[in-house]
Amino acid sequence: MSGRGPNRSPGYIEGKMPVDNMDTEHDCGLTVEDARMLMHDLRAPMTAIVGYSGMLRRASSAEESERILDGLEKAVVRMDAMLESAASGQFKPKARSGTHDPVDLCGLAQDAARDIRASSEIEVTVECADQVAVPGDSLLLRRGLDNLLTNAVLYGDGTPIEIRVYVARDSAVVEVCDHGPGIPEEERERVLLPLVRLDRDAATSGTGLGLSVVANVAEAHGGRARVLESDGGGTTVRLELPLG
Repeated sequence: MSGRGPNRSPGYIEGKMPVDNMDTEHDCGLTVEDARMLMHDLRAPMTAIVGYSGMLRRASSAEESERILDGLEKAVVRMDAMLESAASGQFKPKARSGTHDPVDLCGLAQDAARDIRASSEIEVTVECADQVAVPGDSLLLRRGLDNLLTNAVLYGDGTPIEIRVYVARDSAVVEVCDHGPGIPEEERERVLLPLVRLDRDAATSGTGLGLSVVANVAEAHGGRARVLESDGGGTTVRLELPLG
């Protein structure tokens, strides 16, 4: 008789999600927490793919189709990279050893904004006076930015979203601002914790993971995330990252 319990598949380890061809020596299984985070973060590129697909059907020229296909391809590549990092046990945001290449935060912001425009009717603007780059993991930083934008889309009541990228002293700063109902001051630190949602948001789809991922991405790069009030009302989430 097999020693495998009921409803278990090859690669199953107690407390882990099943993964084919798991390398048990290096424990490449996904914890339930990691799997939940993976499913959550895959939604951003998946939503972009759906948006670009609709745009492609309406494209009126070969040039427009090429631009749309570029965005679609980048979303697919990003999904593949996320799945690969999960399979290798590298999905959870944490500090990585070794030397990191500079990541162009302005380019990252422009690409992320384009994805939101493809998948929603919300106005998104990007302000970036000069090129701003930090040493880091481009996939992790993009996941953080995607979560910031998804949060603004979900809870900003359809108001315009502004992305600002700039340098302040020895830090690169990325801000995502909406003009929705905002977050009460006494709740602003708490919403950066995993699985925390405000009572008023119960009717809105969400998991309470997004801003905690942002905070973890910032910490993995030696920085921090802060929740502030936008000028004129709303929520601004600020990502502060060391320049070197």
